[in-house]
Amino acid sequence: MAVIDALPAMHIIDTFRGFLDFYVLQRGGAAKTVCVRKWPVTPHSSLTAGTIAAQKPFAAAVKAATMVDQKTKDLYTAMAADTSYTWKDVAISLYLKGSKIYKLN
Repeated sequence: MAVIDALPAMHIIDTFRGFLDFYVLQRGGAAKTVCVRKWPVTPHSSLTAGTIAAQKPFAAAVKAATMVDQKTKDLYTAMAADTSYTWKDVAISLYLKGSKIYKLN
């Protein structure tokens, strides 16, 4: 972890996505520390079978969200209005709820 003066512009954060993780560490009150660290990597050897099984529906939902057309993104954006969610949060949530109802693989 390294402490930096301020978060970089969003296009810079997006450029390093998957390699660096930018975040704001809050330690109670108004004290905030802006940090950057190497993207967290979970060694697959330390994951249990149950954890791996639980990750599969989420991985499928993330993959499906990348294939959503613009009209659907606009609909999900409208659904996320006045919340802290993004269109992708809505899409993944709906996908996961549907997979539980319909037992999708």
